[in-house]
Amino acid sequence: MDMSSYLAVGGWFIQVIFDKYLSYQLQSWAADCGISHEMNRLRVALLRTQSVLHGAEVTPSLSYGSLPWMRELRDVMYHAEDLLDKLEYNRLHHQMQESSSTESNSSPISAFMHSRFRNQGAQASGLEPHWDRSTRVKNQMVNLLERLEQVASGVSEALSLPRKPRHSRYSIMTSSVAHGEIFGRESEIQQLVSTLLSSQVDGDNPVSVASIVGVGGVGKTALAQHVYNNTRVAQYFDMRMWICVTDAFDESRITREMLESVSSSRFRHDSITNFNRLQVALRARLVSKRFLLVLDDVWSNDKITLAIEHENWQKLLSPLKAAANGSKILLTTRSSMVAEMLQSAHITNLECLSDKDCWSLIKMIVFDDTNHLINSQLANIGSEIAKTLNGLPLAAKVVARQLKCKHTTDEWKQVLQRNAVWDEIMPIFQHSYENLPVHLQQCLAYCSIFPKDWEFEAEQLILMWMAQGYVYPDGCRRMEDIGKQYVDELCSRSFFAIQKKQFVSYYVMPPVIHKLAKSVSAEECFRIGGDEQRRIPSSVRHLSIHLDSLSMLDETIPYMNLRTLIFFTSRMVAPINISIPQVVLDNLQSLRVLDLSPCKIDRLPDSIRQCVHLRYLNISSTAINMLPEYLGKLYHLQVLNLSGCRLEKLPSSINNLVSLRHLTAANQILSTITDIGSLRYLQRLPIFKVTSEETNSIIQLGYLQELRGSLHIRNLENIDAPDEAKEAMLLVAMLGSSFHHLVSFHLSGLFGCSV
Repeated sequence: MDMSSYLAVGGWFIQVIFDKYLSYQLQSWAADCGISHEMNRLRVALLRTQSVLHGAEVTPSLSYGSLPWMRELRDVMYHAEDLLDKLEYNRLHHQMQESSSTESNSSPISAFMHSRFRNQGAQASGLEPHWDRSTRVKNQMVNLLERLEQVASGVSEALSLPRKPRHSRYSIMTSSVAHGEIFGRESEIQQLVSTLLSSQVDGDNPVSVASIVGVGGVGKTALAQHVYNNTRVAQYFDMRMWICVTDAFDESRITREMLESVSSSRFRHDSITNFNRLQVALRARLVSKRFLLVLDDVWSNDKITLAIEHENWQKLLSPLKAAANGSKILLTTRSSMVAEMLQSAHITNLECLSDKDCWSLIKMIVFDDTNHLINSQLANIGSEIAKTLNGLPLAAKVVARQLKCKHTTDEWKQVLQRNAVWDEIMPIFQHSYENLPVHLQQCLAYCSIFPKDWEFEAEQLILMWMAQGYVYPDGCRRMEDIGKQYVDELCSRSFFAIQKKQFVSYYVMPPVIHKLAKSVSAEECFRIGGDEQRRIPSSVRHLSIHLDSLSMLDETIPYMNLRTLIFFTSRMVAPINISIPQVVLDNLQSLRVLDLSPCKIDRLPDSIRQCVHLRYLNISSTAINMLPEYLGKLYHLQVLNLSGCRLEKLPSSINNLVSLRHLTAANQILSTITDIGSLRYLQRLPIFKVTSEETNSIIQLGYLQELRGSLHIRNLENIDAPDEAKEAMLLVAMLGSSFHHLVSFHLSGLFGCSV
């Protein structure tokens, strides 16, 4: 992670702490616990640190001597979040006890009506806050404050040191083609040429847009250059313009360059500084002319910026409407959102090349001929080199330049072994990463814990992001929907690719993006297994382990700092009998995500009771047949996946999980939950069986206002008491209008019939 990323993430982290933990509720609780003074000091210290980071972000150059202090600040932020999260845990613990005693005196129907308007924060649990009032907690806060103030001072001092200028690493591309032939793009060339030569017009607008979308280095510009210089295309258009846009949108520069492309008098245009005058001059040049305009490397950082830029682009391109029918704009971009913003009629999604085409491109550059006869040893080495390039033409060109001056097998082997091509091209992908909003940077970096080419479902990943606090609430939409927007944005920028299998959509990171994610997250994310040879960093926070590599776990790993622990195995392999080292299990106090699904364990480790920060627990397909009662004390738990387990029932304490949003288990297991109305954030409940017991009364459903999907209410005939039946009928009528998130709603046993 470079300096600018540290600054952005540091500011984001502080804002998250403010929004999540320094609320009125927690401040009030802190006052009851006798630590309000320390909480106020923490607020002031965070504000001061945030001010320092914001000042550094707007500086055009950065001090790299401050990196050690930024790493230290990151660790302090983690510590602060853990301490405040534990304080929030105890507040929930206490509040749940108070809520339970208060609501036990109200009638079910009135409690339901009250629940529809009550403060969402008043859903918690608790014990008396003995430890909160202790000197130990106050000492922890004081130690945290001293460390934060010291680090903030160090960051401020380091940022005032002489700074290293940041130079642009990106060359401006032109319409000239470096190598006349491109490989593996025959169908794309044919489609694009056909699109550009089409005279079809959309409404009154004489100009139509075509886009080439793909990840950096995949050959978008090379393809555009090839089509731009196609003989038929050159003859078809009266005027052609090539503009390199990059990520610095400058409407005056772009307009002036368009004007210079269609005019012979450059001096006069350089003297025009007024944007409106530039547009008038451009319009005059384009009247009744058929043009081709290539906008190369168009960017947009986020949806808000995109909305603003949409109007800017419409204004910028308005003079083009004076042109003749059949005029075309061809843009290259890494973001499908940009292509949609400019209303592209044709979008070419550019995929990576095959290994064979990569090798052909290398031979063309090295030997100026794909049919050049080379000895079999060089050919074999070259083919192996091509396989390491992840199908990227840019990587093939870089490695070809390295091979061009090398003639022996030993020299080619050195190129293969060093694999230094990525050192040269990774800054291009780093630039794409740095242009992401900070929350998307966090989400993408986290994905490095998955194995290369791993296919995952969006919901699985979103729930992990939520557990880590990466999904930022907006006060209107539910967290899962915001997380889906994050996935869609990363897809639109070519960081994720979609693969459909049997009507199910999976997501996968392109190999080069997986390399990028590993690079930017190297200090915090680590995967044990496969071809990973690095030492585990002491700063690791997120760890995934292939079950074949359990022997690599030892006491040197700082398990107490882990926020993610995921076990992997091959997809088609059944759960494996393993013994997780006790040194791991005994030191997971900071854990947010735990996935034990590939492990053939028959009981949940007792040490999980200390994981008070845990939000995501997946023990699906394990041999566990009984869950401990202490599970109900994991008040922050949002996701509990029990599918495929051998459970006969759930612990009675399950209804204490007041933060639970996703509970996946067999229907017969779900139907054993009593007082399910306590799980007010629950998103899905396929079936609910009514009994004569109050704890399984239909009134319980009145609290579950967040339910999605389908709900089947069975055994309504078990409502016996006249008063309860009257309340039930009223509730059923209310459910029809209140459960507006449900796709289907089915009743059975109501007066002997089904609805």
